[in-house]
Amino acid sequence: MKNYSNKINDFTDKINYNKRTKLEHNQLLSIFTMKNKLEGKKSMNPKRNYYKILNVKMDADNKNIKKAYKKLALKYHPDVNQSENAAKKFRILTEAYNVLIDGCPP
Repeated sequence: MKNYSNKINDFTDKINYNKRTKLEHNQLLSIFTMKNKLEGKKSMNPKRNYYKILNVKMDADNKNIKKAYKKLALKYHPDVNQSENAAKKFRILTEAYNVLIDGCPP
């Protein structure tokens, strides 16, 4: 019975961690959006999920975020990829990377 109880507690802890991580991410976006409005800068798109853009999990560490960014940046860099959307996609990737790695907008 203890093993079952421990598994339930572990599962509950993982759920709480994911909720906390999402909350922190949303709070971070709100703070930078307000900061940019006060400075008169164009704000980030709060509806963008930067984790999804870089194809990483919400609990990814900086090493995994950097690895995912490099892989996608090589694919969508305007000098390498001549498609119309490459430059836009590259800017979005760079914004996502900067937000997730530094906690700062580009």
